[in-house]
Amino acid sequence: MPKLRVVHTYAAHAIERVFTMKGEGSNPCFTSADLQPMAELILNNLFATLEQPGSSENEYIMKAVMRTFSLLQEAVVPFLGVLLPKLTFKLSQVSKVSGLF
Repeated sequence: MPKLRVVHTYAAHAIERVFTMKGEGSNPCFTSADLQPMAELILNNLFATLEQPGSSENEYIMKAVMRTFSLLQEAVVPFLGVLLPKLTFKLSQVSKVSGLF
């Protein structure tokens, strides 16, 4: 499993970095319209990866989730009903472990 954690971390970091790439004229390489067809798959897989043992506090996965939300902008709304409870649960778990609450 430790090898999978490393792969998941690098994959999440790559997703996050790819979504920030700029093209000609400093325009983003990817837009919300580009991401929409695969958004559900990406987000479901990122959240599933957070459920893997040892990955619950993986900052790179969380950055990829947040970057995906940011890139999607208002197109994320259809997914919020499913994803927001997962995100809230994950944040409450992390805050308990880190002693924030």
